[in-house]
Amino acid sequence: YALDHSRHIWLVPAVVSPLKEQTGASFQDRLEMMRCVASDLRMPGRVSVLDMEANRPAPSYTKDTLQELRRLHPEASIALVLGADNAAQFRDWNSPQEILLHHPVLLFHREGLDDLAGVGVLNSFGARIVLDRRPVPDCASTEIRRRLLLDEKGGSLRDCLSSSIWELICSRGLYRHAQD
Repeated sequence: YALDHSRHIWLVPAVVSPLKEQTGASFQDRLEMMRCVASDLRMPGRVSVLDMEANRPAPSYTKDTLQELRRLHPEASIALVLGADNAAQFRDWNSPQEILLHHPVLLFHREGLDDLAGVGVLNSFGARIVLDRRPVPDCASTEIRRRLLLDEKGGSLRDCLSSSIWELICSRGLYRHAQD
């Protein structure tokens, strides 16, 4: 939906997310993986990877990132793209009401999850929501990391990872240890 209905998409990795454990990949690794995603989409000029969080103190809060994007692009209408899994945790985010005051949410379906739970959480804050129920691969990042631990050859991940991301993960030895 975002690709079909947006003039520009910004991918912004967090240095440290306050709601996630360490991922087994550095900020630079995740930044490079996002660059692979942007390149794989083959939409130069429409999809950009921003490293704006590289010099921010941890943890990284979405509200601060969005505030900075509004300052840098005051003419833009900026929406937040979320999977239903993240929407269900939205009340745990820093300043959820402030985020939703300024930004609609493009919510995408996650296989095996109740989208309505995420919609209910977002609605409790008065969110403007566009729900995209088109099927997407079951590729939540937590699940990808878990599966990488179990299947070093990556056969079960071919629907989730492009060859460029897979090659990057293999060449840097990312996500190989259980503590990651």
